[in-house]
Amino acid sequence: MKIIGIILILLGIGLFIFQGIRSTEKEKVIDVGPIEINKKVQRNERPEIYVAGGVAILVGLILVIIDRKKATT
Repeated sequence: MKIIGIILILLGIGLFIFQGIRSTEKEKVIDVGPIEINKKVQRNERPEIYVAGGVAILVGLILVIIDRKKATT
């Protein structure tokens, strides 16, 4: 269980560092007849990545602590 806990902690830290995939999307600003004006919008906010990273770190810490308590008893 200690190894799984350490893997989860490292995975959670990796998710915080990685911060998701950035994507660029074209957004239409004006469309009047044959004239069309677009702008590029970058999106990189992914809150589910942060939540998953936090949960992975928390579960990993719990597993490491439980394994440590079992080893001392």
